[in-house]
Amino acid sequence: MKRLLLLFLLLGLSACYLAEPLPPDQDLWSYGQPANFGFDEEMLRLLDYEIENGAYGSIHSLIIIKDNHIIFENYYQNYYRNFPIPLDRASLITSSLALGLARNEGHLPQLDTPIHYFLPEYMSIFDRDPQKKEITLLDLMVHKAGFSWNENVVAYSSSLNDINRMKQTPDWTKYVLEQPMEAPPGLRHNYNSGTGLIISKIIETLSGEHMDTYLKARIFDPLKIESVSWEPDPTGTSNGATGLSIGMLDWMKIGQIYLGQGTAGSVEYLGKDWVSQSITRQLRVSNYMDMGYWWWRFSDNFQYFGSQPLVNDACFMPGMTGTQLYIIPHKNMMMAIGASNLEGNFFSSPSLYIYFEALKAMN
Repeated sequence: MKRLLLLFLLLGLSACYLAEPLPPDQDLWSYGQPANFGFDEEMLRLLDYEIENGAYGSIHSLIIIKDNHIIFENYYQNYYRNFPIPLDRASLITSSLALGLARNEGHLPQLDTPIHYFLPEYMSIFDRDPQKKEITLLDLMVHKAGFSWNENVVAYSSSLNDINRMKQTPDWTKYVLEQPMEAPPGLRHNYNSGTGLIISKIIETLSGEHMDTYLKARIFDPLKIESVSWEPDPTGTSNGATGLSIGMLDWMKIGQIYLGQGTAGSVEYLGKDWVSQSITRQLRVSNYMDMGYWWWRFSDNFQYFGSQPLVNDACFMPGMTGTQLYIIPHKNMMMAIGASNLEGNFFSSPSLYIYFEALKAMN
């Protein structure tokens, strides 16, 4: 299982996967040869060779799933399928999952509800700055809470980065909420992964469970997602900002819920409307990037290989080190890339170029 590419590309699909049950660690997808799903195998071989030889820096996994078939899965640098990879700020996918579940269960009110209603233990913070009482769930979901927050301007590893400063405190949610306001809520976009801690605390209020336990019972266990570890803050709250580590194929099981409009396998996990709102454009961030609810999208101005795509519906969840999950609904396709390339700009990410090269391999 560690080197499935040898089966799919170099030797062809092994007879053991044609005639025997699927391997016991996953039963969500079948296996297929790339050529049968519109891929140029020579181009994929070349991409694999380049990754193996360091052309894209520190890449440790690439998986492509198309039409419910795993057609490419390979690991590098001694990584393997069930190796939990830190998602860093792509851990925000758990906030989308958890709020969608809370909505299904009738716990979640309207998205324009101010967050202070769910955070009674921090009411003194809201009382000191009444403007913070205007922050809504929706403001958190599109990074427009209005907090002063330094995450994208300084290096991710810098001691001045608010994520790192947050982790030096005894209560990470309190640290986020105590940041001064630099804009009225809902006015200005400022990327702030720390809001994932606020969502984790809100899930505790709504459900009475820590978010890791909440998701394990409702998503992870039913989908047999086992290669998982969570970082808690000192109060025990699940770090929904940057604290999830997960195996790449398990991460794609979460992606399948979004690709399947709320359904993975034959089970509905999220409402179709929640998924649709999450992955469609809710906010124009720049000339090249849009946002859904925590999910990112390419804007209509963005060009693939010098031309605009005929259908622009790809969405993605990027981590700071290049670990990225892409969903391409009109192609019924997903791609996950695991990486340890500390980056400052998404558009210079080696993982983004791997994504492009894999798309070019499609006939």
